[in-house]
Amino acid sequence: LSLDQNLRPTVATLKGRCNLSSRELGEIVITCPTILALSQKRKIEPCLTFLSTNLLISSNTELGNVIKRAPRILQQGIDTSLARKITMLKEALQTQTKVRKGKIDKQLILIESAQILKDNPA
Repeated sequence: LSLDQNLRPTVATLKGRCNLSSRELGEIVITCPTILALSQKRKIEPCLTFLSTNLLISSNTELGNVIKRAPRILQQGIDTSLARKITMLKEALQTQTKVRKGKIDKQLILIESAQILKDNPA
């Protein structure tokens, strides 16, 4: 790993996009050191963007809170893991809503799915 080409950009992205202090980032790295080996352009940035969009995250601090709770989420593949989890939750909530109310509020299901994943990101 190159300090200038790998580690510094990864650290800068995590600190900036997640509004993390050096101490908070250090705690994340202690929990999951392999995060520093992930590609900033191919893994970290796309994952943070996906999480922000699909979990309806409106601030860098909120995104940082998700990452602090479950740093290993950055290691998960978007197509192979994260998107599937979100789809599964949406489908489960749609089924549950149909049984309870007889109609679906798609925005409510999206919000509920996002909240479940924010609270339990792993």
